[in-house]
Amino acid sequence: MIRLGSAPHPASYPVIAVVAGVLALVALYRFFVRLRRDRLVADTPGVRIRSAAQGYVKVHGKSLPSGPQPAAAPLTARPCVWWSYEIAHLERDSKGNTRWHTVDSAASVELFVLADADAQCLVGPVKAEITPTIRDVW
Repeated sequence: MIRLGSAPHPASYPVIAVVAGVLALVALYRFFVRLRRDRLVADTPGVRIRSAAQGYVKVHGKSLPSGPQPAAAPLTARPCVWWSYEIAHLERDSKGNTRWHTVDSAASVELFVLADADAQCLVGPVKAEITPTIRDVW
């Protein structure tokens, strides 16, 4: 137990330094992994769907629902082919510090079609990293 006004035990400084060092190394590793992936995507030329090879490709086109009707976004009821949401609550502690606490989150798993001028392909968004063009926050 630490009394107010007393310094922490001297043996705790090396433990704090090791934990901070490990966290810094993990953050640095994740940064370089993400940088490598982003560079891979940036350096990949866009191709037409009909000439896309297996593996990582970058395609552009118009998204269409795979069924007769588009899906409806759960929070806005707008028609869409893919949706994702996160509901978070701002919490304050007794010291006045704030942090966001995620209450609920989900993403759609329905397949959708990506079409360009020549062909179409079916996209399965499960575990995909999608960068949406519209983001609503309220």
